[in-house]
Amino acid sequence: MPHVQIEGPLDLTRFFGEFAPVAERMPWGVRKIKNAYLAARGTTLLLETLVLEGGAGRNFLIRVEGKGPARHTVRLEPVVPVDRTRGVVSAVAWVGRMLRDRNPGCSFGATNIEELRD
Repeated sequence: MPHVQIEGPLDLTRFFGEFAPVAERMPWGVRKIKNAYLAARGTTLLLETLVLEGGAGRNFLIRVEGKGPARHTVRLEPVVPVDRTRGVVSAVAWVGRMLRDRNPGCSFGATNIEELRD
């Protein structure tokens, strides 16, 4: 399953409060984050995501889950199965980059997404 760990102080409540739907055209299609849902404790964020590639649309959830105050994992929500296509993996990486870039002091930890490896 594609995933990336974000290490450092990450404020999901602030990210949720500032959230606005976003879309991006890619050479292979389109990726879009349509909505966000924050768990009551503020430690888990779900992002409703759409990827259009090869004439097919895939709707799925990306889960950002706190594993302590300084480690979060970005991955596909396991409850809803989705094919791990190029666009789906790209969307997980996109969310990881957004979180890292909006939170100074954060960096990538372990990941199995090739484009995020240093």
